Amino acid sequence: MKNIKFIAILLLLLSIFQLSAKPKPSGDDSLVCLKVRGTIVTDKKEGMYTVILYKDSVKVDSIVLHHWHKDFHFYLDRNAIYEIKISREGYQSKLICFDTAIPYDRDLMFDFHFHVKLLTNKILDLLDKDHDISPIALVYYNAHNNSFAYTKANTKELAVPSKLLQ
Repeated sequence: MKNIKFIAILLLLLSIFQLSAKPKPSGDDSLVCLKVRGTIVTDKKEGMYTVILYKDSVKVDSIVLHHWHKDFHFYLDRNAIYEIKISREGYQSKLICFDTAIPYDRDLMFDFHFHVKLLTNKILDLLDKDHDISPIALVYYNAHNNSFAYTKANTKELAVPSKLLQ
C-alpha cells in the first residue's frame, strides 16, 4: 500500500515537473486526447454504482450506473491530471489516476479501456485489508509504445486493462 502511494506521488510530481519545464503552445492544453472506457465487473443483479471524474482534484462529471449497465466512458483533455472514483454502498471505492501529459507533436486520439471489480467491505474485513481509497492504478502516456499504459504495481486483482482479461 505504501508503494502505491509513493508511486502515485512520484508520478504526479514528475508530471508537474514535465508540464512546467516545457513551454506550452497556446490552445493545445484544451484538446481532448484520451477516451477512457471502463467496465465494472460484478455478478450482482441489483444495486447502483457511482462513477465520478475529477480534473486537477475538482469534480467535473459523474455518472450513476444501474446493475444492468456497467460501462462508462469519459473524454480527457491533454496535459491534465484526472482521477476516476468508482463506488457503491457497502463496497470499497476504487480510485484510478490518469496523467494525460503527451508530447505536443502527438495529435492522435488515444483509447484506454479497463475493467474494475469492487470488493465488499465484508470481504476486506475477512482479508484484513485496509479500507482507504488510495489509487489502484496510474495511467500515463508511454512514449516508447505511443499509447497509454498503466502501472503494474498492485493492480492484479483490482483494475486490469481489458486486453489482459481476454
